[in-house]
Amino acid sequence: MELEALVMWSVTLARPFTTAQVLAQHSDPRIITHLVDVRAWRKLERGVFVAEAVWLAADARGQHRLTVSGRLLRKGAAWVAARRSSAVFHDLPLLGKDMPSQPQLLRDGDGGRAKGKNRHERVATLPPEERTEIDCVPVACLSRTANDLGRQESFRSALIATDGALRRGLEQEELIALARARVEWPGGWNALKVAQRANGLHETALESLSWGACHTLGIEMPEPQIRVYVGERLVARVDGLWRDHNTIGQADGLFKYKDRQGVIHDKKQDEELEDLGFEVTRWGWAEASGPKGVLDERILRAFARGDRQELDPRVRLVPTTLKDSLTWTGLIAS
Repeated sequence: MELEALVMWSVTLARPFTTAQVLAQHSDPRIITHLVDVRAWRKLERGVFVAEAVWLAADARGQHRLTVSGRLLRKGAAWVAARRSSAVFHDLPLLGKDMPSQPQLLRDGDGGRAKGKNRHERVATLPPEERTEIDCVPVACLSRTANDLGRQESFRSALIATDGALRRGLEQEELIALARARVEWPGGWNALKVAQRANGLHETALESLSWGACHTLGIEMPEPQIRVYVGERLVARVDGLWRDHNTIGQADGLFKYKDRQGVIHDKKQDEELEDLGFEVTRWGWAEASGPKGVLDERILRAFARGDRQELDPRVRLVPTTLKDSLTWTGLIAS
């Protein structure tokens, strides 16, 4: 195979490949060193490469997927992507530093002592039904990924990923059952709390972070995605409602507002909600991720004001279904 055709082969492949795969295309192993030296190929592992054009075309998550795929080619079929690496393949939202510094892998302990060589590549119980494939890459299934993150990350961080998993088809009953079965594993109680309090109606990572903060700070979690009607007219669909306090919470990051019109729209909407007897409070990432006394005091002050108000008797409050939420946010077709 000519040099140009070999490079095109690697680009078309669009995933990592091994020395053996190259030698099946070209008999001279020196071509590998040459293509790495001229930066047509990138070395991921000893004997594992990817086309540089494929690497540069990928975003940060895509590059992590390529790195994990390359590592798995070295490790063999017993291993799967796990924890945050698996979350990247399942396209789950993650808090903090998105990608781990190294691929996070897992293989079954075959009934022996569950001990890995390092914190990134672990050996533990991994039944066959908890393995799956995404784009031909072996990964931990969605429920196992959510449970592992629930056991090993903070409540807020795990809730963000688990809410995302519920929006991608994971059944909450399945996750709760798995968490109960493994509650004695390290971090098992945290995973069970996350599974019980997760909600697929949390549409953004900021909403998940906010409601997780409420739980951590000892504030009741609100009803998510409530539609407020006056008669038959929809006034607003709000992020969270504390019905007993006539209080609406809106978790809004700055990314929401693309122009001044968005700000004006929300201001008018808040004014109408307040005219109907609601107390409306808004916050962003800084407040939701802040220490005690930031978000909780903002919400408690809103409760105090809302408790003194009465709703317009024309108001109707209608919960949103998960199907409707997924449709409105584009995760399923209408």
